[in-house]
Amino acid sequence: KCSCSMCSLPEVRNGQFRPRRNQYTYNDVIETTCNEGFVLEGPGRVSKCTATGWNPRPPVCNVKNGRMTEYYERYKPFPLREGQTVDFHCEHGFLPANQQTWQRATCINSRYEPELKCFSNFQINAKTKYNCHNGYSTSKGETQAETQCLTEGWSPEPECIRRTCGPPPTIKNGFFLNAESSIYRHGDTVEYRCQQHSTLIGTSLAKCLHGQWEVPLCLGNQQCAAAAKKANEVLGYINRGILSRSHEVLLLLYTALVRPRLEYRIQFCYHDKKDVETLKRM
Repeated sequence: KCSCSMCSLPEVRNGQFRPRRNQYTYNDVIETTCNEGFVLEGPGRVSKCTATGWNPRPPVCNVKNGRMTEYYERYKPFPLREGQTVDFHCEHGFLPANQQTWQRATCINSRYEPELKCFSNFQINAKTKYNCHNGYSTSKGETQAETQCLTEGWSPEPECIRRTCGPPPTIKNGFFLNAESSIYRHGDTVEYRCQQHSTLIGTSLAKCLHGQWEVPLCLGNQQCAAAAKKANEVLGYINRGILSRSHEVLLLLYTALVRPRLEYRIQFCYHDKKDVETLKRM
């Protein structure tokens, strides 16, 4: 006994298919088209009824030049009923007809008024640069990037990811206060204190900047004493008036603990701010 394969009635939102029948059997073919303002996205417009269903699956119809998304988390199923509204906005580089960030359309006489269309002032293959807000960057860590307008949209897709820091690091001869969170945003600060018989170098507030902590340094007295031996090396600068005579200057060269991007930094156990800036320029 033989039985014929049957395919269910396909559902094409924002479009239609032909021929329309109450049922489809093995080897029947349909062609999908989209409503005005929408474009096909899928392997092709023609699908055939097979033993396992439609092959390929009927394509979908998306808004031309951009996908329609829910705005302010309002969900409205498609198709809409007469008089219902939908809020939509366009992908990066495109704007609705009102040239605003979003637009509301109403279902009137089986059509959307205004039409769900997105427009662009960019031509195909045109390139543009975009900047991420402070505290954000691309997946490559860049705050500025370039994207190109292609027929299928922007490539690469513009992205700005908020950079965060993990828990503040422990430092030698010091500790941090009231740091209970495991994630910190760009610009967040945590206070550090030095242990007894240690001297604070830099500000007591560590700051999360672009995904990394900038922390102070706590030097023990023995470290400062060792640095004092280096003082004679800068007496020549003092005699030439480069450094102030009114302050005891202790010079210490240490590898980059505060700013890893620098190989060496110059700091002082006891210093005048003007002296530090002078040495930085030397």
